[in-house]
Amino acid sequence: LPSTDHPQWLLPAPAEPGTLRRRGMHHSWEWCKALGRAWGVDAKPGVLLKRRETLTQHRLNAQSRKRNLVGAFEVDPLMLSAIRGLHLGLVDDVMTTGATAAEASICLLRAGAARVSIWVFARTPSPAVP
Repeated sequence: LPSTDHPQWLLPAPAEPGTLRRRGMHHSWEWCKALGRAWGVDAKPGVLLKRRETLTQHRLNAQSRKRNLVGAFEVDPLMLSAIRGLHLGLVDDVMTTGATAAEASICLLRAGAARVSIWVFARTPSPAVP
């Protein structure tokens, strides 16, 4: 990408504490740091927070995934003035239905971000309706 298209900050998609324990690492944060180094962009953990626990997404259909995440994210109140007017990059490891990216983007835009770009490293097909 031309440097003018790079976000000003990169933010990892928040992960559930249980997921982090099970995986032993935060994949989105690792990708976020790597992109930040490559592009010369600040990677910022802890700006976007999970405000409540949600069901595990991988077992839900697209409609259930969307419902599951409504209102699940918030911006750290101490970061609200800092993100105002910024172009933010949301980094996630896998996208299936886009529910996480959509809900997180809505949260960041409502908090004052000017633009949110989504960066994912794997795309999987949406699950069939159970």
